[in-house]
Amino acid sequence: MSFPPHEVLQAEIMFYRLTGIVDDVNKLIAGSGLTAEVAHTRDLQYVKVPLVNGRSVGLVAATNRFPGAWVIAWPTTSTCDANRIAWPLDTDSHLIAKIMAAVVNDALPGRGLPMPFRWGRVETSAIVELADRLVARGVDRDAVQLTPLVTLNDDGHPKSADGNLNELRLSDRNDPDRTLCIGLHPKVGWSADQIMARTGGSGRLDLASALGLETALPRVGADAVTLNELAQLLIVDTGWDDVSDGYQLRRYCVTPEEASVYSKRCAEQAAVAWLRWAGVIPADRRGGQDALTSTVELHVDYTEKQIGIGGVQRYKGVAAVSGLTPVVVARSGFSKQARSWAEAAEMLLFTLDEDGVLRPANDLAAGYTPREIGSRPRTCDDRSCMTFGCVMDDEFCFNNRGRYSDPDAEGLRL
Repeated sequence: MSFPPHEVLQAEIMFYRLTGIVDDVNKLIAGSGLTAEVAHTRDLQYVKVPLVNGRSVGLVAATNRFPGAWVIAWPTTSTCDANRIAWPLDTDSHLIAKIMAAVVNDALPGRGLPMPFRWGRVETSAIVELADRLVARGVDRDAVQLTPLVTLNDDGHPKSADGNLNELRLSDRNDPDRTLCIGLHPKVGWSADQIMARTGGSGRLDLASALGLETALPRVGADAVTLNELAQLLIVDTGWDDVSDGYQLRRYCVTPEEASVYSKRCAEQAAVAWLRWAGVIPADRRGGQDALTSTVELHVDYTEKQIGIGGVQRYKGVAAVSGLTPVVVARSGFSKQARSWAEAAEMLLFTLDEDGVLRPANDLAAGYTPREIGSRPRTCDDRSCMTFGCVMDDEFCFNNRGRYSDPDAEGLRL
């Protein structure tokens, strides 16, 4: 007994799947006067909905390149230039049919795809709803960037999404070099990061103060603010509100300068500078440049030995006596067991690069890490400047990559 080749079996399986999609689509577009059908070329089977002008809406499974995708395409309308969108191959067939029906019933008449399909998502979430509310309140659609589940490259081939699905980016209406990255972490909550090309311009923004909240750590819980309140704050801060005037969000502290870490003392200084820039500062912003919020206890391990579970447990025990949140910065990292235990114990673990940058070593620490550091100011080593303060005009200073005396420093939103 001979069996059909693998390609023939795959084609037959695809035909039955497409037939099921066609049945679902036809039920959903019954009032449009259009009919979906399974079509094929020599090497390809697909679903199409013929239109009265000779064009059509098409659905094809693009499987020739990883990661593959369902791709829906339709003619460009007067109100929509984005007429091609991709979805993961494992998306339920009934949902694919629902999306294709939405193209016929909503996109073709010029209403655009409904939420969440318009953002390339198959289900709604707080971050998707925030994007919708920003647009509904007058923000240009192009100013809001939300990572879809699957993207298409310039050749139309699907590629894996590049970005965090729980964050969106909002462009400043009045400053083309400024973008806000709004994130939603499952444990930390909402965060807002400013991203600027200017040296020393990027950093975490004080979202809690702008909302009138008092927090021990730089966090705004998901239940601490409504989406309408958050949307309005972001709209005002990025200039999309014609009524209000002035920015409401400021960075916590200056961007850490470039540094070379060669001792434990240097490591401690670098860790404090980074944590202050990330928002781990006193609520009243008082204290010297080395003051962290009194709710955390910082431990810097500068040894060349990886910290194991016993080490993080000791640090947790020390902090627990005072009821503080332990922040552990390790030169040589942590074991897998240590990271897992610390996550459950709500400890913040970081590793330290030789240039003074802290990298999150567990998921909780990632929630307290600014989205982007950008270009960092260099430490001035001019003897006169170190002795008397800056003595050179900006145009003559070789070190002026973004000094805090820059006349445009206000643009950094300190």
